[in-house]
Order: sequence, then C-alpha cells, then structure tokens
Amino acid sequence: MYPSLRKFISNFVSLTNTELDEIEKHFEPLQLKHGEYWVKEGKIGRHLGFILSGYMRKYILTDVGEETIHISPPGEFIIPFYSFFSQKPSPENLQAITDCELLILPYPALENLYSQNPKMERVGRLVVQYHLLLKEGRVISFVQQSAEERFDELMKSHSDYFQHVPLQHIASYLGMTPETLSRIRSRKK
Repeated sequence: MYPSLRKFISNFVSLTNTELDEIEKHFEPLQLKHGEYWVKEGKIGRHLGFILSGYMRKYILTDVGEETIHISPPGEFIIPFYSFFSQKPSPENLQAITDCELLILPYPALENLYSQNPKMERVGRLVVQYHLLLKEGRVISFVQQSAEERFDELMKSHSDYFQHVPLQHIASYLGMTPETLSRIRSRKK
C-alpha cells in the first residue's frame, strides 16, 4: 500500500479501496540516487512517476546552460509530458535532486487503467489539468511578478525546497541568477 499515492488520487476522485488496489498493482517501484537521471533528453519517457520520497527536477539545455522548468516534491506526479504522451524523444531531462523513491507506471498500463475504469480517465484528466495550471501560473508569474515576488510565492508554497534543492536549481526555476537569489534571501532574513 502506498498511502501518499492513494491520498493524491483521492484528491481528484472518490475510489473504493478495491479500485485503489487495482491502480496500485500497475505501479512499479524505482529508486534513484542523487544526480541520477530518470529521463534524458533524446530518450523516450515511457513511464509516468509518482514521487514517494525525494525531490526531482525537469530541465532543458539552452545556450546559457541548464534551465530548470519544474521542481517536483514528494507526493506529486512527475511526467515527461511531451515524450510520454507522444512516445517521441524527450526535449527535457528529469533528474533526481536527492535520493528518490518513485512509483512508475508504463504508458500501456495507464491506457489499460483508463479502459478498465472510467474514473481513472477522470483522474488522468485532472492530473494533467493540475500540471497545466502549475505551468500556466508559472508563466503568468514571469510576466506579472518581480523576481522578489516570485521568491516570496515560492517561500509560501514550497519553503521545503530551500532545505532540499540546491540554490542554483531554485534560482534557475525562479528565472534569476544564483547571485540575485542570494541577495533576495539576505534581504528577507
């Protein structure tokens, strides 16, 4: 039994214990060490993952280096969206920031769950919608907020990142240099 997976899914739809048992049996455990890649750019992301413990990041390579586009904490799905749903090579890298314990679900198993239980299609849609809202909110924050406001929002929503995620990844995620992040943090203390 994986209580955090059950809790996350139950936030979206009411399922019986039997239905949750059926879902769980399709997931496989995966351990990643700090710095290990789960999906690398150019490879196909054939699984979605649920983080039981640890922190992961998605990043892309640009002319200026690595740009962190998402940080995923425990209790959240991490999905190489483009690659997973298109079954084409990934444009992004998914890397463990800390040692991680994941539950992974292969694409065919997800399709099988969808066909077995209409409630699972609803869960899938709502999880994708949840991630879309996170991404949209991040884009809006880059347009409407200053670097300091983005920092404040992250402190409110995910202060845990500052204990587990290297500052250069947080700075990249917030769209600032590590030096700017350091100055903002100093002013806030």
